Amino acid sequence: MRRLRAAMAHSTLVRFLIVGGISYVVNQVLLLVLPSSEDGLANAFDLPLLLASIIALEISILVRFVLNDWWTFRDRHAKSLAVRFHQSNFTSFGAPLICLAAVNILTPYFGVSYLISNSLGILLGLAWNWFWSTRLVWATGQTPPQSSTRGKWTTQTAGVLPVALPPKASLRAVSVPHSLPSSRGPDLLRRQRSAN
Repeated sequence: MRRLRAAMAHSTLVRFLIVGGISYVVNQVLLLVLPSSEDGLANAFDLPLLLASIIALEISILVRFVLNDWWTFRDRHAKSLAVRFHQSNFTSFGAPLICLAAVNILTPYFGVSYLISNSLGILLGLAWNWFWSTRLVWATGQTPPQSSTRGKWTTQTAGVLPVALPPKASLRAVSVPHSLPSSRGPDLLRRQRSAN
């Protein structure tokens, strides 16, 4: 039990999977309690099932974002909450489409239980969400982009420190103003470097 707690505390993937499990339970419970027609398997298009699965997925996306932001990726808040929320919802759009397709194709056309087809869709969506969550929404280790001129920082990245400082470098040697005019930016940087 102690090892499990330690793994939960230190592993982002374990926390992500726990949050995914909570989101899955929320989705499944909502899918059970929201109305869907029992004779929907015989129909080519089951509107109540479609609406129930859309509502269940959207609420589970919101629950997953809150838990991931508050717990799973709590140390990765380089972006504003609004940007993280927007990126999370935008990139999560693929997972609901995968899940909706699984539920609304496997159930009506192949007779698979809607809970099983929903589970399969959620597993595929989980892989999709892990990729985008770790690569974009709560990404780590990103270095600021450099301009096409060799080694000079662009005005958009002024004020950003590099990921790793060279040995014996001082912060004064790499600090630059947060806002540089685009026409004077390179000259100001050259003067500041030569002064140090």
